[in-house]
Formats: sequence, C-alpha cells, structure tokens
Amino acid sequence: MPSEDGAPRTMSTWTRNLDHTSVLAVTEALRFTEAMPRDASMTHCHIAAHVSSGVSFRLLRGRIEKFGLKRYLSHMESSRQGLVWSIHQIAPQLSGDPAPVLVDPTSRRRRLLHALRPPFLDGYPLGPWQWVRKKWGQLRDKLHSAHVL
Repeated sequence: MPSEDGAPRTMSTWTRNLDHTSVLAVTEALRFTEAMPRDASMTHCHIAAHVSSGVSFRLLRGRIEKFGLKRYLSHMESSRQGLVWSIHQIAPQLSGDPAPVLVDPTSRRRRLLHALRPPFLDGYPLGPWQWVRKKWGQLRDKLHSAHVL
C-alpha cells in the first residue's frame, strides 16, 4: 500500500550492542523500501554495518574487529529471518486480515534449541548435557519415524 503521495514507503531501523562497547561496538542500519514500480509485493532492503573496537593496542584491535565482523556475518541471516517473521506477524493486523503466518513447529523448536547455546561456543564440541540432549532427540526422532511407518 503506497503512501498518499504515491511514493513508496520506507522503514528504517538500526541496532547496536549495548554492553562492552569499548571493546567491540557493532552498529547495523537497515532501510526497507517498497519496490512500487516493478512489483508491489517486493521490498528492497539496504544494509549498512559498522564494526569498531576501542582497544588502543592496534594489533589486538584489528583482531577484535575481524572477530566482530565474522560473528556479524555468521548471524546476519538468522537476524533477518527474525525481522521478516516479526513483519509477517504485524502485517495481517495492519491490513485487517486476521490470518496468522504459520511456522513449522519442528523447525522453530530446533531453532530455539540451537539459540540456547551461547554464541561464543560456535565451533566447539558440544557439552555433556548438549550431547545427551542431541542423542535423545535423534533417538526420539528415530522411534517416531519407526512408529509412523
């Protein structure tokens, strides 16, 4: 739905980490614009990010900034999916359509389980409880699939 003057609507957001900003500060800006002339159902997203460290030792600062950029890039897709999900939750209320967006509960549950693992452990082996939880889930899935067949 375009604005009253016919120009495409724009929504701008920005996020920034609130803690430990002297060590690593990551700021991200997103600008969503309707793609009116081509396709009204499409949206253009412009992304800008800035990663900086306030550590005075240059060699350490460079490594911290590389680490921050690597972490930003690795989590960028999941943050976009969360933003798209929230927009889909709001969109029916704005258009007056009460139909909710359906989400596959198994994938949502798996995403939540993976989200409970602290991000600084990425790439490290699972802890004992996480290993047991993973094996239990595999066994449960195997029994469920055998029961269904």
